[in-house]
Amino acid sequence: MQPISKQDVFRVTGLLLLVTLSFSIFYWGMFDKAKIFLPTWDNAMLHAGRAVFIMETGHYAEKEVVFGGVTPTYHLPAYPALVAGTAMLTGLDFVWAERLIAMLFSVLLAFSIYLIAKGIANDWRAGVAAGIIAMASMNFMTWATRNSPLGLGNVLLPIALYFVLKRRLLLAALTALVLALDHQPSLLVFILTTFIYFAYEYFEVIEKEFSKGKIAIEKFFSAIIQPTVFTAAVAGIVAFFTYMAWHIRQTGMACLDFKCLPQLGAKEFGKSINPLEYIQGNPQFIAISGILLLPFSKVPSKNKAMAFAWLIACLLLVKNDALGIGVFTERFLTYLDCAIAVFGGIGIALALQWAENSKTKEKEQA
Repeated sequence: MQPISKQDVFRVTGLLLLVTLSFSIFYWGMFDKAKIFLPTWDNAMLHAGRAVFIMETGHYAEKEVVFGGVTPTYHLPAYPALVAGTAMLTGLDFVWAERLIAMLFSVLLAFSIYLIAKGIANDWRAGVAAGIIAMASMNFMTWATRNSPLGLGNVLLPIALYFVLKRRLLLAALTALVLALDHQPSLLVFILTTFIYFAYEYFEVIEKEFSKGKIAIEKFFSAIIQPTVFTAAVAGIVAFFTYMAWHIRQTGMACLDFKCLPQLGAKEFGKSINPLEYIQGNPQFIAISGILLLPFSKVPSKNKAMAFAWLIACLLLVKNDALGIGVFTERFLTYLDCAIAVFGGIGIALALQWAENSKTKEKEQA
């Protein structure tokens, strides 16, 4: 039997720490603070009401009262359907079904951050550090751990990006489909990140073709089906068209510019944010190490591209007021905090690698 190495012990200890922290956050929110009921932060109880409606009628609530009027619902069905399905399949009361799902989300949230950070840096220490940094973020913990579609979206987003990075076509497409039916802001982050990442991979393929000499026009189309590009293209297309099918079902063809959405019209959560000032806060400033070190590391270029595509996408959405939109700018800080936690974890792992390499060189020279 192969002996267990110190690295294995440290890795398992790190994962157990993440699970313990995530479970304690869940318990503190769901039982210590919420007592015998559920937290009522944001519109969590509205989604619970939708779940109960599905349980009682077998249908999704097609109408809602929002910003003073009755409209077709623009909230997506995946999360309420998950709660209703869990309650009906297990026989649990819907409140306990919500708690069970929230507990699973809390653990999966830490695991999803660990997964993408480890996948980018190729170092498990980046995953553990990123998970701990994310749990130290008040903004991220306030929004990402809610019993609502936002909670599911924050769990799925890093996993979906991981599948795109690792070119797991079917898993990337399935995760993108669920995101598209769960939560619009989470979907926006995914689609924008995937598009930027796709553009990088696509033009890298085209550049290689140019280096061979004159390039034929058909190469611009055939480049899309290259293995390095195809997964990102398919995942983005699945996410976009799945959501648009739902959007057109609810609004018709007259709202293709999305201006009919009440949240867009009311400019909900539209405060302007200075990203440079924001990243100087705690624990966001740790991300600076990863942002500075990653470009000069031996991490594969496609991994670097994914990390920076995610960061750029989040910054664009946080500053969407500069583009004249001004909707959910503060809400997008949730996703930015996740991305910069990953950069923080990567920075710590790269610093540890540098220290280890320096020590090894000293021993060799001695």
